[in-house]
Amino acid sequence: MLRNNKEALNQEEAAGLIEAIIRSQEPDNLHYVTKLLKAGKDPRRILDVMQIAAATVVMETTGPNNFSMPHHCYEYCNTLAWFFDNFDHPRRLRLIYLLASFLNHVAVAPEGDRRFAAGGDCQAEWRGPVDRWTVAGAGRTVRYAR
Repeated sequence: MLRNNKEALNQEEAAGLIEAIIRSQEPDNLHYVTKLLKAGKDPRRILDVMQIAAATVVMETTGPNNFSMPHHCYEYCNTLAWFFDNFDHPRRLRLIYLLASFLNHVAVAPEGDRRFAAGGDCQAEWRGPVDRWTVAGAGRTVRYAR
């Protein structure tokens, strides 16, 4: 169904996706992914931006007991990227939505407070948004600035 989705995300779309995933409440993050897919964006390039979002959550996390879930989510991003690069499974697109939901739950608590501990049972210290995150992706450098 999405075999013709070949476009990379521009800076505004990438920043919007990161914002939707790690700063907004569900289901806004899922609607943003759908919007990008309907606009012809490549699912693999969407996944690249999600890896930046996961890394941003790790960078914003403080407190030694709070790193487990952000790192687990980041590693899931890496595994999903490997899966996308090596398999053409018809249901692999569902995994992008799973990642968007997982990352959102790691980054944003229902009441808007940050939670970075497994199950949200530990008070997390949040050092605030990263001012600038630069990473190579989609054939060029993508800048995400707050």
